[in-house]
Amino acid sequence: MNDFKSILSRLLADKDLTQADLCRKTGIPTSLMSNYIKGSKSPALSNAILIAEALDISLDVLSGKSEYKSPASEVEAGDKNIFSDELMKNYRALNHKGRRKLIDYSKDLVSSGRYAAIKEDAG
Repeated sequence: MNDFKSILSRLLADKDLTQADLCRKTGIPTSLMSNYIKGSKSPALSNAILIAEALDISLDVLSGKSEYKSPASEVEAGDKNIFSDELMKNYRALNHKGRRKLIDYSKDLVSSGRYAAIKEDAG
């Protein structure tokens, strides 16, 4: 479990939790949790289960066998698919000249800076 410390640190950051928050949720002593986060100790299975439950993830995610996908990233990926599908549908409905205009217009939107994608901007 060499990667455990980085996985746990990333999960805490993604879920906007502190070490103290996780200790309260799991009942694991602060000193022991600190050892997990520093990487000087690996949790026993019983504590790994408590941590996974507190973070609402699987043991596979906690152990690094599966990748964690935050709800926000899944929504963002879903939005990308919806927008990509709609854009491609419109693109296919155009003739060659219309397709060229669509590409040029999208380049203009991007280069203007007024419509740049911002992470906090949901739409």
